[in-house]
Amino acid sequence: MVNQLIQELEIVEGYEVEPKIGNQHQQKPRNQRWIPLEHGLCKINTDAAVDGARSKGAIAVVCRENNGEFVAASAMTVPNVTDPETLEAMACLEALALAEDCAIRKMIVASDCLNVVRNIKEMPRSFECAKFAHEAGRHVWFGSPPVFLDVNAIK
Repeated sequence: MVNQLIQELEIVEGYEVEPKIGNQHQQKPRNQRWIPLEHGLCKINTDAAVDGARSKGAIAVVCRENNGEFVAASAMTVPNVTDPETLEAMACLEALALAEDCAIRKMIVASDCLNVVRNIKEMPRSFECAKFAHEAGRHVWFGSPPVFLDVNAIK
């Protein structure tokens, strides 16, 4: 089942869906490519969405190796949470949980929410790691502290 999902995602990769016109979506090719990272470094992309009509949110994280190879992903709905920044922060927590589950010790966590990234970076390092470990219900962080990036700043 996982292989089937990966194959389906690979089919979609490289296209973004334009708004619906009539009953059909218009697809437009994207000119994006993976930029290799330092050896041994993983990148975890995070995102969140709000479904205000149903009073819930969703978070998702995708982890890739330095060469762009897929490592793992996680997605979940969050009942009764509709604040975008809260959901983005929860996605960052999920990124750390996924990293621990995959025994990843050196990573970049990328988010498109500047306020969340700024707040994380402004926390003292020791407090930052302990707070994430506590809130994620995980063990104390071992290894290099994660680097958090605002993806909008590097576009």
